[in-house]
Amino acid sequence: MASSDEGVIFRVVSSSRAGAAAAGARTVEAGEAAYITTGAPLPPGCDAVVRIEDTLGHKTDAAGLETCFSVPAAVAASIRPGLAVRPAGCDIQVGDLLAAAGTPLRPEDVGSLAMAEIPSVAVTRRPVVGVLSTGDEVAARGAGGREAGGGSATAIGDANRPMLLAAARAAGAVALDLGVVADSRPEVKAALAAAARRCDVLVSTGGVSMGDHDFVKPVLAELGSVKFGRVRMKPGKPTTFAVVPPGDAEDPLSAARSAPCLCFGLPGNPVSARVTFALFVEPCIRVLGGPPGGLGSHALHGRVVAHLGHPVRLDSHRCEFRRAVVWQRRAGSVAPAGISCLLPAPSSSDAGGLVAMDTGSQRSSRMLSTRGANALLCLPSASDGQPRELPSGSACLAILTGPLLVDPQGIDLAEAELARRTRSGEVASHACGCSAAPAASHAAAAVGHGPATLPSAAGLAEAAHRHRPSEPGASCLEVDAMVLTVSDTCAAGTAEDKSGPAIVSALQGRGVAGGPAAIAGLAVAGGVCDAQVVPDDKAAIAAAIRAFCDSPQPAEGPGGRPRPRLVLTTGGTGFTGRDITPEATRPLLEKPCPGLVHAMLAAGLENTPMAALSRYEAGIRGHALVINLPGSVKAVRECMGAIAPALRHALALLVRDA
Repeated sequence: MASSDEGVIFRVVSSSRAGAAAAGARTVEAGEAAYITTGAPLPPGCDAVVRIEDTLGHKTDAAGLETCFSVPAAVAASIRPGLAVRPAGCDIQVGDLLAAAGTPLRPEDVGSLAMAEIPSVAVTRRPVVGVLSTGDEVAARGAGGREAGGGSATAIGDANRPMLLAAARAAGAVALDLGVVADSRPEVKAALAAAARRCDVLVSTGGVSMGDHDFVKPVLAELGSVKFGRVRMKPGKPTTFAVVPPGDAEDPLSAARSAPCLCFGLPGNPVSARVTFALFVEPCIRVLGGPPGGLGSHALHGRVVAHLGHPVRLDSHRCEFRRAVVWQRRAGSVAPAGISCLLPAPSSSDAGGLVAMDTGSQRSSRMLSTRGANALLCLPSASDGQPRELPSGSACLAILTGPLLVDPQGIDLAEAELARRTRSGEVASHACGCSAAPAASHAAAAVGHGPATLPSAAGLAEAAHRHRPSEPGASCLEVDAMVLTVSDTCAAGTAEDKSGPAIVSALQGRGVAGGPAAIAGLAVAGGVCDAQVVPDDKAAIAAAIRAFCDSPQPAEGPGGRPRPRLVLTTGGTGFTGRDITPEATRPLLEKPCPGLVHAMLAAGLENTPMAALSRYEAGIRGHALVINLPGSVKAVRECMGAIAPALRHALALLVRDA
């Protein structure tokens, strides 16, 4: 060992490399060193290691081998026996538990077993799950998904079977595709009997309701024992569970079994099938594939308590499992793109908590309600003593069906997800042209004045992405805003104005640090809306709109331009004799804006066909944009969600040439 201005120099006399034999290695003396790699045994005479990154450098010979290392004096002084040395066998001691019996075998467990050179362990056999679709309308399409022969105009593609086969595999089962069977009792019986002999679990979709061609439930009762055939839940009311006694196995995937086949008859609507599969079948698969004789916690979906980001109307008779997005809201974070204007500002008590928003229309036929969803909100029925609606901010139990999202500050999760899907080709370049009338119960519920479900976060983000303003450097556009409630009863003080405050909340309810409230890049001047209430009187409505739009205004906008103005009215757009808001507004407009009208109508029709009865109106007067909204909070939220992404750009255009 020698000292110099460059530090303490150690002469390298040998080396020890991982995996290489150490036999015949020279003993290292004081002042000498050996080159060693991670995982290699200590050479004879060595009892400490100095990392290369802690040295000042090294020299090599002609063969490229290290001949000496220079170590800083402070590092050399700190060398002590055992420095940076791990004793052999220190990671796994005799008697340590590598993998507990009765728990799922994770990749990390496989790694621990492999490190201990244990090549195999006994595991529980994966259950065999057969998936069968029923229905003449499905059978007409054939296995390829296209109509066979001439086909029927009412034939539909089979969404349930591919979806549930994928779900069964994801849950850890061996999935068997059992095809499609027509609505014929002999065919249904033959298919179910054969499947019960092959499978641990049989899942069929369709044929479990009350129709004269719904044969699954009576056939299961004939083959075995029906344990339940109706469930007070939404969606999934006709869900059926039966046990069919064992038979001889007919498939090499299944050994001859002594256990009965567990049969789940799920509804035919695809969303109902997916929700009931998640709630009933997936835990069953995990129990069968888990430790013998017990229901472990691994079998159940995780459950969390989240706060509703919007009001939710409860079903009158059934508890509901509503598809939703649940995310962790951090202090100062933003909501998913396009919906921040419709969320209440978080209080100090719930900032950083879990927030839940549903995915829009919850029709049991609408598969898009599952897109992006990572949870099922467990909503009680109003008949259980609950109020008719749960207000925004209410605590709600959520069953997690996917990873919990975390919303980092400054990142819009929905927009990021949309960008990812666009890159991977998951987002179609065209809109689906399908339309289906909701059930009568949905239509009846939608006529009321309760709150609506919000449009999906992904849908709003997609709209915002398509219609993003192209102005360079555009940030927040400051506007003057007026909210005008049109109602005889509210003007007389005999009824409470709910829709007007809802619009004001959308405009200024989400505060922006250091500035006024914003909605999709829009800031209300001074953070204050001019909110008025007038009766259903044509002259009063016109006078209020004209006075706001035409009043003088100093040039306070960018570049000395005037600020654009926004007038949002609510109420008086229906069919009754007193509904005359569009008639009062239309003569004042210099340019109609049919695109905004169509956007609001489309948003309403997505939730209820009764939206066609609202007479929307939108147009321009001077530097003002005037929009008539319906009178219910439900319709206000739908319409605001539809027009929010375009408002900033539209208002900016009004004053561009001023």
